[in-house]
Amino acid sequence: QFKPFVGAGFGGRSYLFQASALNNRSCTLGYGTLGTEFQVSKIALRLEGRDNLFCYHSPMATGGSNTRNDVSVSFGLAYHIR
Repeated sequence: QFKPFVGAGFGGRSYLFQASALNNRSCTLGYGTLGTEFQVSKIALRLEGRDNLFCYHSPMATGGSNTRNDVSVSFGLAYHIR
C-alpha cells in the first residue's frame, strides 16, 4: 500500500571555521518535503524529495549574504514499530 506524505520544518544552521581570518556565522533555515512509502507489513520502501531554504553569510568581513537552497532526493528503507 502506498502512503504519500508532505512535511515542513525549520531550524538553524551554523558555520564554524578554524581559521582566525574567518567569522563564524549562524542563521535560520526551513524545508519542505514530499514523498511516498510503499509499505508491506512493518517494512516500507521510502522515496522523498526535499528542498532546504537557508540564509548564507560570507565568512569574510567584506562578504555579503544571500538566500540559498539545496534540493535532494533520497531513497530508503523504513521499519514501522506499530
